[in-house]
Amino acid sequence: MQRKGIAFPGRRGEAWALIWANRRDYPYVLPAILAISLVMLYPLGYVIYLSFFRTSLFSPIPRFDGLGNYVRLLTSEKFWTVLTNTLEWTVGATALAFVWGLVAALVLNQEIPGRTALRNILLLPYVISYVVAGYVWVWIFHGQFGLANSLLRQVGVIEQPMQFLESTRLVMYTLIFTQAWKTAPFVMIMLTAGLQTIPPQLYAAARVDGAGKWQQFREITWPHLLPFTTLTLTLQTLSNFHSFTLPWIMTGGGPMFRTHVFATYIYLVSFSELNFGLASAAAVVVAAVAGAAGVFYVRSVIRLQKEGA
Repeated sequence: MQRKGIAFPGRRGEAWALIWANRRDYPYVLPAILAISLVMLYPLGYVIYLSFFRTSLFSPIPRFDGLGNYVRLLTSEKFWTVLTNTLEWTVGATALAFVWGLVAALVLNQEIPGRTALRNILLLPYVISYVVAGYVWVWIFHGQFGLANSLLRQVGVIEQPMQFLESTRLVMYTLIFTQAWKTAPFVMIMLTAGLQTIPPQLYAAARVDGAGKWQQFREITWPHLLPFTTLTLTLQTLSNFHSFTLPWIMTGGGPMFRTHVFATYIYLVSFSELNFGLASAAAVVVAAVAGAAGVFYVRSVIRLQKEGA
């Protein structure tokens, strides 16, 4: 590709050619770029810098330690426990919220009585703050006086109270359910938008050909939802991967380190142990993983735009 005498070969050259063609627009967004650099890039750079220094409770002066923090992090049993917890939390909460939101979107896409009221009820968790939601669910799942145990005993499901937040076997599933309840409305909104882009004529033609509900979903609905599904799952995965509020409010990472995820672990190491070097190294690892997922998200957005063009 050629732009004003400058050659840009290949697909990457096309991107540079587009940047060059719009170069006169950049002064207008320069203040925003500077603000983002100040607010985001400087802290990120300082965290990377601090990850190469060792800090402790006994010495306020950081000492250069090279890759020592990364070595200690990757050889720590706690780090691998946190990694396992984070993967379990991220995959579980994302999958459950997606199924929950998909079912809700499919139901609300039909002409049913009370659809507006049902939509408002399903959207309610999305508008409640994480802090309020966390404390409400702590009360609901209380081991002795919680609403969940009371209801389960009344219908005869259990005889003894279940320790939803105190049991190492149940606590992660409890948190995953709570996170899915909180984030499923976002999935519902995204997939509802996708469903509304499907031409009704496709379903009418499928019914004429004798296709059932499942065949219509498989051949029409799901292929049209696939780009929206990719975006939704990517955003949900990124959001759940660095979640902090619900795990910290509901369990504080316990019991026995069972619900510590990366965000709560970094907070613990930083402000309880005052080991800012090790916490920075953990933050760099998390940022690298999130950055890779962000690249995938941007490419998904570009592909969706091309398909919609």
